[in-house]
Amino acid sequence: MKALLKYRGMARLGSVAGLVMKYSKQVRKLRKQLLDAAGTEIVVVTIPEAMGVVEMKRLLQALSRFKIACRQIVINMVTPPNDCSFCSLKRDEEQGYVREVIAQCPDLRVGCVPRLPRPVGGIQNLLEFRRILYSTKAGDNSVPS
Repeated sequence: MKALLKYRGMARLGSVAGLVMKYSKQVRKLRKQLLDAAGTEIVVVTIPEAMGVVEMKRLLQALSRFKIACRQIVINMVTPPNDCSFCSLKRDEEQGYVREVIAQCPDLRVGCVPRLPRPVGGIQNLLEFRRILYSTKAGDNSVPS
């Protein structure tokens, strides 16, 4: 944007300059909205695996650097307790990542959503998803069983 304004008399930029101006205004508006902690909140969603937790940490650092509010983390697709030996081993591994997220983010509300048998769609399934996600009290970071 600064380069366009600086060299505007030296070259005819026409529609390119108009697009840059348009997108610049949109980015400023989005930035203002993201920085409004009272009106906007980012909810970070991750999965209980090494790469998911690493990427979540990078995202939280970036949000912090840009002063964008984040008060909640959702750990999605957590294997529920069951009798399958493979699934039980996978769940034990995942619970380690859940505990790591909770320990490293003590000021954030952490919610866990179990691995569901089908995609969430339709109002009834969304209501059930909400019940699962918000069934713990705010600030209750206990590891779900």
